[in-house]
Amino acid sequence: IDILSENGINYWEILPINACNRLPYSPISYYALEEDYISLDKLKEDGLIENPEKRESKDRAVYDDYKEKYYKEAFAKFKKNTEYKEFIKSKEINKYAEFVSKIKGERKEYYLFLQYILYKQWMELKNYANSKNIKIIGDMPVYPVFNSVETINNPKCFEMKNGKFTFEAGVPPDYFNSEGQKWNSPVYNVENMKKDKFKYLVKRFKHYLKLFDKVRVDYFRGYDSFFKIPIGKTGKEGFYTDGVSYGFFDELFKDENIKVENLIIE
Repeated sequence: IDILSENGINYWEILPINACNRLPYSPISYYALEEDYISLDKLKEDGLIENPEKRESKDRAVYDDYKEKYYKEAFAKFKKNTEYKEFIKSKEINKYAEFVSKIKGERKEYYLFLQYILYKQWMELKNYANSKNIKIIGDMPVYPVFNSVETINNPKCFEMKNGKFTFEAGVPPDYFNSEGQKWNSPVYNVENMKKDKFKYLVKRFKHYLKLFDKVRVDYFRGYDSFFKIPIGKTGKEGFYTDGVSYGFFDELFKDENIKVENLIIE
């Protein structure tokens, strides 16, 4: 941020920071943030850990569990405050904590704590950027992965039959891939979304516009019409179908605080 400011650059575009399944564009929640981004230096500043181990600098990020012991140390020392108690009232964060607790085995409260720390650190960073006249462009993946908080708690928003997904998101065959791409993600049930005026998507966009100054809309093509592949098939058997289109964006822009210029369309 300091380097951007010194060079008169006013925007910083980042990859998705939502909790994900290994890849930034494979979210398991649109509301929880990825725990790998917690700053150990900030935990030390807050008196929650002692002296974290310094790692040798690499030419790429290394994702493993070396921070875990520091997270647990911080959790053990943390004293619940008013800000924390208010934060954990979030239904979406609670759903995430319950989901990941079942997978990883730690107490739900542990993941609520990590999310609180993440949000606190992120907003401090964003506020610092804004104070330097820098706006942050966030990035919203178009679909979650199959096994996610999103699909478990919003099943009517995805194409399913008898409790099973019927299609997978992807793109058709091209010069680079003769069988197309499969994204390990379900596709939206547009007809069901229309029934409640796209409430699921509207809520998500509003949340992202609180986290970031502007939001890049990933795979914008898919909001007009999207490619879906029958489960178990390849992209050769896939086809395009109508997306949420104008109906969704008309609903989104009914909120006078959301402007077209808040979104980056690519």
